[in-house]
Amino acid sequence: NQSRDNYSVYLQYDKNLSEANSVVLSARESWTNNSPTGDEFDNFSGQVQFIHKLNDNESLYASAGQSFKMPTLYQNYTNGGADLEPQEGTHYELGWKKDIDDNRFLRVALFDYEVENNISASWNGDDWDYTNENIKNTGIEAEYTLVSSKGFGYNISASYGNPKAQKIDKFGHDFGWQEDNNKLELKAGVTY
Repeated sequence: NQSRDNYSVYLQYDKNLSEANSVVLSARESWTNNSPTGDEFDNFSGQVQFIHKLNDNESLYASAGQSFKMPTLYQNYTNGGADLEPQEGTHYELGWKKDIDDNRFLRVALFDYEVENNISASWNGDDWDYTNENIKNTGIEAEYTLVSSKGFGYNISASYGNPKAQKIDKFGHDFGWQEDNNKLELKAGVTY
């Protein structure tokens, strides 16, 4: 029966540089108070995105940004209280977006990211264990979305990358960067 106060301030600025080009700047300050462990978190993260319109239905974009995610209270108290750090990442993306018509959309993106202290879960047979590990990935992703005028829709996507994790045990031994998770992911979803 725990609680923690989470606060955030977010700002975004959109600027048209020309008829075809625009830039989006955003920033977020996040912090906590009244944590049951006394561990308070504070983070500033930003993002910049450049968008070039090829025409009314098609655009190219480049994005660089940072991410921040605090561990949940449940994760902090699993297995006697894991001493989890918040995860902080740097993300880069180059992409192409095309609205085929009012109902069909196509997206393709090249991505690269690295996250320090990623909060990873593993099943120990009775419950989930949560630990911090560094992760990185570089790859490509494509998505097709259809939304019908009656509200129903679906999306399919494929992603191919090179995910790696830096395993460091509780004694501080670094096992180096190792392959982690799947290189190929296929997803499908239905929406309403």
